[in-house]
Amino acid sequence: MVVHITQDLMMSSNASAASRAAGHKFKFVASWERAAHVINENEVEVLIIDLQSEGLDIDELVEGLKDLAESNRPQTIAYAQHVEGALLEKANAAGFDKVMDVNVKAPFFLTQALLPLLRASGTAEDPARVVMIGSIDGIAVSATDNFPY
Repeated sequence: MVVHITQDLMMSSNASAASRAAGHKFKFVASWERAAHVINENEVEVLIIDLQSEGLDIDELVEGLKDLAESNRPQTIAYAQHVEGALLEKANAAGFDKVMDVNVKAPFFLTQALLPLLRASGTAEDPARVVMIGSIDGIAVSATDNFPY
C-alpha cells in the first residue's frame, strides 16, 4: 500500500494513478496522525509526504517515524513544490523566501532530522538513501515563464 500525506488533490490523484498502475493500493490522508493510523493497521510500503501540507509538523513526523518498529517503517518520499507566480519585475523578498523555505530548506532539514534513522537502517552493503526530486522544468522548455526564485 502507498500512503500520501497531502491536501493537494491534483498531486494525490497523480500519485494514486501511478500507484494503482504499479499494482499498489493507495490511501490519501491529510495528516501525519491519519498516516500513522493507516501504517499501524496495514502493510504500507511507501509513505509520500507533501512538505507543504498545511499543519504538517516535521518534528512530529520524525518522532512518529522513529516510534514505528523498523519492520513496519515504510520507505519515505518527501517532496516540496512551491512556485511563486509573480513576474520577475514584481517578485519580492517574501515570495523568494517562501520558495526557498518550501523547496530547499524543508527537504534539507527533514533529511537532517532523519539522519539517525538513516544511519540505523543502512549498512555498508546496503546504505540508506535520500533521493531529492527536482522539477521536470529543468529538462524541458516550460509553457510559462520560470525564474530562478
